[in-house]
Amino acid sequence: VSASVGATMVESGDEPLSVIERADAAVYQAKRRGRRRVEMFDKELQRSIEHDAELELALRQAIQHGELRMYLQPIADLNTGLPAGAEALVRWERPGVGLVFPNDFIPIAERSGLIFELERWMLETACRRIAEWRLVGQGEGMRLAVNISGRHLIEGDLIADLDDAIAATGADPNLLEIELTESQLLDDVARASTVLSGVRARGVKVAIDDFGTGYSSMTYLQKLPVDIVKLDRSFISSATTNDFDSTIVDTVVKLGRTLDLEVVAEGIETVEQLAYVIDAGVSLGQGFLLARPTPAHEAEAAIFNGPLFDRDEILAQARERGSRTNERVVAAQFGLM
Repeated sequence: VSASVGATMVESGDEPLSVIERADAAVYQAKRRGRRRVEMFDKELQRSIEHDAELELALRQAIQHGELRMYLQPIADLNTGLPAGAEALVRWERPGVGLVFPNDFIPIAERSGLIFELERWMLETACRRIAEWRLVGQGEGMRLAVNISGRHLIEGDLIADLDDAIAATGADPNLLEIELTESQLLDDVARASTVLSGVRARGVKVAIDDFGTGYSSMTYLQKLPVDIVKLDRSFISSATTNDFDSTIVDTVVKLGRTLDLEVVAEGIETVEQLAYVIDAGVSLGQGFLLARPTPAHEAEAAIFNGPLFDRDEILAQARERGSRTNERVVAAQFGLM
């Protein structure tokens, strides 16, 4: 058992409730910084609270005034190089500021409860995109993935929100996918299993995002009703140089085959990484090497116009680079460099 502690000085004229609020804010700071620690309320924390409050108000207005934008990052079929779908990502186009990235506002949305409204917007916008693809005869069989917070899964009414988005747009639920991180699913396995079973009953696919970064991954994978496992980018980035990470990738691929799960490699940024996951038998991949997140209409130009990469060319490049590396190593060993 451990504790996170928040402390504050009591000053003359303080209202009791204000003192408690300051100490409570310090507790949350201790939790954000890793737990099992003591944090003192100070001016820096006060400025942070005021900044978050200002951002929360602005975000609330942004949702109401249509300042959110959907970006898409294409996902490739690693067997063919062809697009298999995309991941939908939210951006905030804040007037007078410019593009605000999710890391700057999603944590505030989750703490304030705005995450429910924001994700309802994402679900309906993604479903509308799916329906539009069908109307123009493009994107057949391509899935669109939307990230969902653990709070929405456990505390919200995700099933009702999905039903509303699908009914409002006429989207095919079989082309929609929701992604949740492993740690979010493990917060309440029983509740997660119940809700996700309802999601899958509607034809919507379920993916575990950032797989491998949580706890008891392999134990719970068989128990949770999921369709897709997305390998965390940290394993992909070092799989070509680190035996432990390459073993993790190989193990998850074999487990995916056993449990009939699709395996997706995230964060592919080099030719060597792409060649490695292809050889390892990973079925799908995404990353900056293949395509960066861009506004939806720009991403669709890539999704609807042929392969994202040439499989044979990538494998040939990787072999050539590996050969050159081996030559340099041998030359260095014999003092030829």
